[in-house]
Amino acid sequence: MSRASRFIGACLRYGDVFTAASVTGTQCPCMISRDANNPTYSPDWHINNPAPDDEDCNGSGLIDTTSTTINLKGFLYPAALLGTSQVPEDIKSVIGEITNADLIVYGQVNTDTLAFYDLSGLTEYDDTITFDSVTYVDRKTYDLKIQNRIAQVSLFKRKS
Repeated sequence: MSRASRFIGACLRYGDVFTAASVTGTQCPCMISRDANNPTYSPDWHINNPAPDDEDCNGSGLIDTTSTTINLKGFLYPAALLGTSQVPEDIKSVIGEITNADLIVYGQVNTDTLAFYDLSGLTEYDDTITFDSVTYVDRKTYDLKIQNRIAQVSLFKRKS
């Protein structure tokens, strides 16, 4: 049995259950900023350009949305275990201040396919993570190269 398969087995046996919900759709014209990392919603656009209800994004910035939920297992830890003094300033500028409510996940496995699930495609604007009935956003995912294999560590910021 390979190390990767043993690690996936450990995630499935001992890992915490959480879900990743992804919302996709067509970007609404009301999004005045085309920067995918920082889109800006313009409520005035909808006032000046009334549309039928089925073409209104309702503030989400997306039209014709589709939601997908994926069941995952992985090792989740309170981000406070990092200790903010140990996080370099350049990383803090990217992820923001780490609080006791934030989580770090390592070793995420899709429980339906029993395979590694790549979190790097999630965005904090369109996707959410739910763990223990609390909603988080994936603030930053880092790829780690360990013994020529890629693993990921993600920081989940509490949303609600």
